[in-house]
Amino acid sequence: QFAKLAHEAIAPAIAEAVGIMATLAMAVLAVLSYWGVRNVLQPIRLASQAARTVGQNNLSVRIPMDPLPSEIRPLVIAFNDVLARLEVVFNAQQRFFSNAAHELKTPIALLRAQLEAQVDSLPPKTLEDVDALGRTVNQLLHVAEVTDGRPLKKKAVSLDEVIRQVCRFLSWRAQKADVSL
Repeated sequence: QFAKLAHEAIAPAIAEAVGIMATLAMAVLAVLSYWGVRNVLQPIRLASQAARTVGQNNLSVRIPMDPLPSEIRPLVIAFNDVLARLEVVFNAQQRFFSNAAHELKTPIALLRAQLEAQVDSLPPKTLEDVDALGRTVNQLLHVAEVTDGRPLKKKAVSLDEVIRQVCRFLSWRAQKADVSL
């Protein structure tokens, strides 16, 4: 009977102690798991934040390699290599746009001045064609400025005037294709 009484008195206490210990162990395990996973993923989170800072105005940023796990390093190395190649190509394109536009501006201005001196013997619309060429060169300069990170200069324009210019510019193509503007 003593064994029976001991079993009835001790068994619930042991079950309660085991339940409390199991709950406590699970809570500690959950906290440690959360902390461990968070610490393991922290370098990946930092690399992701560095990748978000990359943009057309900031192609020189590279993702740091130091805190990253070895499994992810090949991916980051490849990403950094792509950024380096993009930076080289983007800079070359910027230089080309800028140089081409600057090199063409002066000859177009000189051509226009020479044509204005002979305006009576010119075919119609010759000056307009030279002006259109000048606008294209200015657009190249604007593209170079915008992609270089400089802010755009905004100004109001007359939509009617823009439409008239476009129609004048495209009228010969429209006539050729038998289209009315």
